[in-house]
Amino acid sequence: MPEDQPAAGPKPFVGLHMQCCNVYVRAYPNADRTAYVARCPRCGAPVRIDVVEEGGHTGQFFNAS
Repeated sequence: MPEDQPAAGPKPFVGLHMQCCNVYVRAYPNADRTAYVARCPRCGAPVRIDVVEEGGHTGQFFNAS
């Protein structure tokens, strides 16, 4: 398997409560793995959660407004 492709297994995600339309979605890493990205399935509002090396958050569920 080439090094630039991730190993098979569960795909990482974080859960988001989209407060704009009161729905829940999963945000997955972008191609560069620098952020988790998603869109509200109802109104299309974009969300981006940047990945940081140090001092980040250990939670896997967030509220997005």
